[in-house]
Amino acid sequence: MIMMSDAMLEQLFESLSKVRLLKLFLRNQKLKLRISEACVRSQLDARACKVALEKLRKAGILKSYSHTLRRARVYFINPAFTLFEELRNLVLKSSPASKTRIVQRVRGTGRIKLLVLSGVFLKPDRELARTDLLVVGDDVSEKRFKKFLKELEAEMGCEIEYSLLTSDEFRYRHEMLDRFLRDIFEHPHEMLINKMGV
Repeated sequence: MIMMSDAMLEQLFESLSKVRLLKLFLRNQKLKLRISEACVRSQLDARACKVALEKLRKAGILKSYSHTLRRARVYFINPAFTLFEELRNLVLKSSPASKTRIVQRVRGTGRIKLLVLSGVFLKPDRELARTDLLVVGDDVSEKRFKKFLKELEAEMGCEIEYSLLTSDEFRYRHEMLDRFLRDIFEHPHEMLINKMGV
């Protein structure tokens, strides 16, 4: 399968803001978000987010209504959009996030020994996946890890199921033939860092 890069999508859709918002709404089709919520979920500044939301609404990809109690505009995906299925397939088949960037960012959170992608990183529907991201490391900063995760979720357009283990926890569970770890390694996965000799 040919994966389209985020750079190609940005050229096609004009901006990073539109790409992030498209991923957010197409991966979560029941979402109804105010501008402020869309900004937080996509990690975009308010002005860029508002402009992109309005452009997507004018193009017919999103719909909106005014929330009478909060006096805020609420946006949601328009499944009746003429090219909805084609657009959905294009965006969801795009490379979910730059693997090089993931490795660089996660290394800044602590001494990372193992990084495994599965689930949504390999299949948009998370078919049979127990987790999307397995990270094994020591001295991992909780604050930096949460920041890394928020940025990654913004790029992906969805919440990421993750497991964070110390190298001792991982070794113990691996030696005990832990079912959770077996499920990860028996199903489609990709190792980006492997200092554990797995």
